[in-house]
Amino acid sequence: QNIGVLYKSHLNVDVIGNYDPIAIDPKRNRPGLELYVKAGNFDFSMMIVHLKSTSRYDDTEEKRIASVETRLLQAKAIKQWVDEKTKAGKEKDYIILGDYNDAPKREKNGSLGVLNDEPNLEFITKDLYSCGRYSDSYTIDNILVSKSALSRCFIETLTILDITQMYTKEQLKQLSDHCPVLVQFDVSAPDND
Repeated sequence: QNIGVLYKSHLNVDVIGNYDPIAIDPKRNRPGLELYVKAGNFDFSMMIVHLKSTSRYDDTEEKRIASVETRLLQAKAIKQWVDEKTKAGKEKDYIILGDYNDAPKREKNGSLGVLNDEPNLEFITKDLYSCGRYSDSYTIDNILVSKSALSRCFIETLTILDITQMYTKEQLKQLSDHCPVLVQFDVSAPDND
């Protein structure tokens, strides 16, 4: 459940390190993983996140509320990261992806409102449904991008790879219950920043 990144060797990836403000309670929450990536003419700041879940261990209303409140603070920390990066330099392209443990469209007890309300950011995954046993729900694995990065996004390539259709039940027991979210970006257009 820790955060990591796999990438092809032809990409230029500079791992900046942990972004600790996302670990609201460092004993229980994970920091974000900050990277700077260049692929062709597309360079961007990236963060991988795994926000606080609401799980079977949240067996009281108080614990469920605490999980939502933690995610609210984590969403504010993500917005703070984008604001800090924007003020510090000329970078316009941001991609924040990972397990948000919430759907951007969730209205009741939703925790991502501060990110939904940010005019320069968009969840490109907000209309995607999950897979497998969660296929009647919006995905909680999301990709949040700045408007500048969105202009390079081939939105028609956005999809969820339904691993539940690719493996046997026994094999699936060894895999995550999350399905990968995939999208492609234009790396050939001239650099915009």
